[in-house]
Amino acid sequence: MRHSHNATLVIVLAGIVLAVLIWVIRPGSEGSRQVVVYTSVDQEHARRLLDKFEKETGIRVRASFDIEAQKTTGLYNSIRDERSAPIADVFWSSEASRMEQLRREGLLAPYASPSGASIPEAYRAPDGAWYGFGARARVLVYDPRRFQESDPPRSIFDLTDPALKGRVGIANPLFGTTSSHVAALFAARGDRAKEFLLDLKKNDVRILDGNSRVRDLVGRGELWVGLTDTDDVWVGKDNGLLLEMVFPDGEAGGLGTLVMPNTIGLIRGARHPDEGKAFIDFILSKETEADLAYGPSRQIPVRGDVDTPPTIVPLEGIRTMTVSIPQIVDVLPESLQFVRDHFLQ
Repeated sequence: MRHSHNATLVIVLAGIVLAVLIWVIRPGSEGSRQVVVYTSVDQEHARRLLDKFEKETGIRVRASFDIEAQKTTGLYNSIRDERSAPIADVFWSSEASRMEQLRREGLLAPYASPSGASIPEAYRAPDGAWYGFGARARVLVYDPRRFQESDPPRSIFDLTDPALKGRVGIANPLFGTTSSHVAALFAARGDRAKEFLLDLKKNDVRILDGNSRVRDLVGRGELWVGLTDTDDVWVGKDNGLLLEMVFPDGEAGGLGTLVMPNTIGLIRGARHPDEGKAFIDFILSKETEADLAYGPSRQIPVRGDVDTPPTIVPLEGIRTMTVSIPQIVDVLPESLQFVRDHFLQ
């Protein structure tokens, strides 16, 4: 009986050990390969690519998303707060300014991604700390029903026209691409940018929680025109909203249209650096950029040899602002302070 009892005990212990091993190595567990991605990209756009990466590589993706009202800024602050013990391995940002700030603070690890080698210099950090891809343009979105007898605005400065008082919307300029757009204006036009913001305020501009909210109010006819991103316009049109858009200030001698890429970078001290690099390589591939171009957000490839649908205006077809991403970041503290002190008060 004692021998039988011992044999039973051995079998039970062996079963426990086997169960533990299965739990540790099962797909998606803490024991399997994984990468932690912080991203400010809209979840409905990012999830498809995250799932594709998991399927192709077997690497589990644990993703944290920013909320619409605080695009980029919330996760940027989390990365800074976690610098002594990073949680994220990769930051995939919907714009570039906060990524460049992280690079300057030493919170990104340079990585020479083979997929990023063909990306133009204007859209990547010189040390390989971040790469840009899948760009969006800052556009004027308008309700065509409101402009049947007149031309829609062609310049962002047209938004201060008294005829549009109370009929213009923008996202909160402390966050996301709107904050970068304001900083670009400061870099390009200095005091003229301050005058523009003050004139917008006098014209009772509506300040909203995110670019998609601007789009929705224009599409519903509650506002006549707004500033938003091309991806928001495309999604709105696909969802049945009556919208049109203008690439602003594109005439000769004009300010030009701000084009802002997605960016991606490896967090310094990442716990899963190899998996993080694999994810970066995947995201920076031409196949992924084409996927983004054909997807609902219609993002604009930064490389001219990436396949795109005919609805997308290529970068060479847009007269872009000449300010660089580092120039935008140089003036970002000043522009944010002016917005806090004089525009939002």
